Amino acid sequence: MITLEVSLEQFVIELKERMPKERAYLREHGGVVLLTASRAETGMILRAQSGLARAELDAKLLAAGITVEHGAWSDGALDDSTQDLGTVHVAAVGYESGERRAGVWMDAYPKEPTVQEVLNNLYDEFMENGEVAEVSFEDFLRIAQPNVVILSPDQIRYHTSNKLGG
Repeated sequence: MITLEVSLEQFVIELKERMPKERAYLREHGGVVLLTASRAETGMILRAQSGLARAELDAKLLAAGITVEHGAWSDGALDDSTQDLGTVHVAAVGYESGERRAGVWMDAYPKEPTVQEVLNNLYDEFMENGEVAEVSFEDFLRIAQPNVVILSPDQIRYHTSNKLGG
């Protein structure tokens, strides 16, 4: 199978042009709707994502004359990209690096971490990798002057939906 990934707007155009008799399958995952269509004879899967609400997306596709069903086509390669990340929190730490530019460190967590957890993980990783000399945690914080930002799943969905054409 060959997969063509396109924007939501291009999905409507490509579906009408390449697969005029096929229906679109929609599956919601963590605030993002995955759209797929396939034509078995050609071995092609058409794929797009949207941050629009499912009802709004259904209405938009129906207005374009596209039949929609619940589900998704997959060639097996899509499984990782549609993994449910609905509970993932991303932490970023900006810090004084001792170089000409600030440093940035990132990590992901299955549940919301505390700022202290994030800083402990940063310090532990830097110590393990030899990125900092033998220095106490308190001295490390004083020297690095870290700034911690933690994004919740809702914040991540908000930012990604703005990039998905929805």
